[in-house]
Amino acid sequence: MANKIECLPQKDSRVKNPLGIASDYSNYLSVQGISKSFPKGKKSNIQVLDNIFFTGSKERITVLLGPSGCGKSTILRIVAGLEKADRGQVVCDGAKVIGPGRDRGMVFQQYTCFPWLTVLQNIEYGLRINGDRDSIRSGIAKYFLERVKLQEFSNSYPNQLSGGMRQRVSIARVMATYPSLLIMDEPFGALDPETRWQMQEMLLEIIAKEKTTVLLVTHDIDEAIFLGDQIIFLSKNPGKVRETLKPDFKNLVKPRKKEELYDTVGHRELEHHIIGLMRSEG
Repeated sequence: MANKIECLPQKDSRVKNPLGIASDYSNYLSVQGISKSFPKGKKSNIQVLDNIFFTGSKERITVLLGPSGCGKSTILRIVAGLEKADRGQVVCDGAKVIGPGRDRGMVFQQYTCFPWLTVLQNIEYGLRINGDRDSIRSGIAKYFLERVKLQEFSNSYPNQLSGGMRQRVSIARVMATYPSLLIMDEPFGALDPETRWQMQEMLLEIIAKEKTTVLLVTHDIDEAIFLGDQIIFLSKNPGKVRETLKPDFKNLVKPRKKEELYDTVGHRELEHHIIGLMRSEG
């Protein structure tokens, strides 16, 4: 049987619990009616998000995709607790998000390595801030150093690494704190195509091993299909959930490989569908 694309309208992704308590795997992350405006000049505002509803399942990757200006990164910042919504709320693992917390870790597009620290010390940094003992810190950092395949570079400094390697360090540093939710804002956007491919496959391997829940923003359709268990497509001006897409690649074993995905009928159908959505947004 050919692979299917499941398309859900926005109303089907709303959380019905008015108290906003996520109590199962399917509602591990719950974004409930968030809206956001920013000042435009002295007397007016521009609305960037309008009544955003979606949920994210535990140990799955939810991808936010849409045209520039649809508010993808603003949603991430609200989920991370770095920005407050004007209306609505975010619930993560049953707790309302009211600010930054150790339960959420964020990876940005630009590498955030500290140039005066070695690779190993960079990975240890978050653990040091959290007050973990030296012995525990070192063991966890070395474990994630191995997960991102940088064992041979533990004593190197960021200026001795390629861009892809520095982003691996950034991912390892966040993962070392064992966040319940990994938030990623175009983490591979600045990398060349080959390195990007390698990093995507590495991310899937780490997530499968650590059973991490992920919310990821990308502007790349191919990346969204490859990484996403669920794709939230946003329209713009202001940003709204236009469609929720759930790729069905049941015949592929996780972590899947990109070359396997390309050979499926479902991949081509989903790609064409999303291209059509993008074109309709202008």
